[in-house]
Amino acid sequence: MKTATCPLCGSDKYHILFKAKDNRFGSPGEFTIVECNECGLRFTTPRPTEEELVLYYPDHYAPYQGRDVTKLKSHSRWQRIKEDIKKSPLGPLLIRLLYGHSRWMPNLPQGVKVLDFGCSTGTFLNSLKDRGWNLHGVDMSGKAVNYAKEVLGLNVIRGTLEEIDFPSNHFDVVFAWHVLEHLLNPLRTLKEINRILKPNGYFIFAVPNAASWEWRVFKNKWYDLDPPRHLFHYTSKTASLFLQKADFRIERIRYPANLLPVIGSIGCVLRERFGEIHVAIALINYPPHAGLIVKSLLLPLGYIPSLFKQSGRIIVVARPVK
Repeated sequence: MKTATCPLCGSDKYHILFKAKDNRFGSPGEFTIVECNECGLRFTTPRPTEEELVLYYPDHYAPYQGRDVTKLKSHSRWQRIKEDIKKSPLGPLLIRLLYGHSRWMPNLPQGVKVLDFGCSTGTFLNSLKDRGWNLHGVDMSGKAVNYAKEVLGLNVIRGTLEEIDFPSNHFDVVFAWHVLEHLLNPLRTLKEINRILKPNGYFIFAVPNAASWEWRVFKNKWYDLDPPRHLFHYTSKTASLFLQKADFRIERIRYPANLLPVIGSIGCVLRERFGEIHVAIALINYPPHAGLIVKSLLLPLGYIPSLFKQSGRIIVVARPVK
């Protein structure tokens, strides 16, 4: 572990917000969440080194778990219900509201080059196949990359953007769904994303919102705090400052109506209070696996914090300045 100056403004002056533990997997150690006195960036300190960080990503880490495509294509009762919902008059609208990524998708022609940075098992990339785009993915997990390539047949490379060294002005869109909070050096990676994007390209990403009501209520039990895997805890302000330093301009910021992290946060509270009880572990593990029905039920409630820009996550659409 190592301490560091603020990676956004370089200041070595910050104050402690609270101490936190690994609420999801119970890894040993205690981590300090601090806020820079100069720019307001919130980050985890001390931060793991690159060698240490991989130890905090177990094989059962949810993003690395591929879904059984044979089961997805089966004619189970739930699958038939799901297909009926999609085909109903309100089905397309409901799917659009529940699966927020599609709401911020640029309207681009077939053949454009698209990169999903931190693509994991390729679930999102796989959902783009019918658009006719030239799809690429990058991820650090060998297990996830193998699944994306061998099961889903995707063009995915294992490694970092800096190691792979794509040509300049190569991609029309770069997506990064919940990746920036994991990076040891986000500014360096943002500059690399700018380099590989075409001048009129899009950079679209999501991060947890450290200015949300969830952050204030749950604090060190917040599901999306997730130290030490989450090294940075962005607000719309600090995300904007990082983008400006990397020569991006923000086109829009959206606050999706997603309350699933609240379920995980309640699980973290129960785990801290009552130990490894079944209900706590079940709630912590539930958000990545939530189905359409639960998302539908939570959607109306999720719009309340969304209207006040208090959602637990934010989606940012940015364009390079070239």
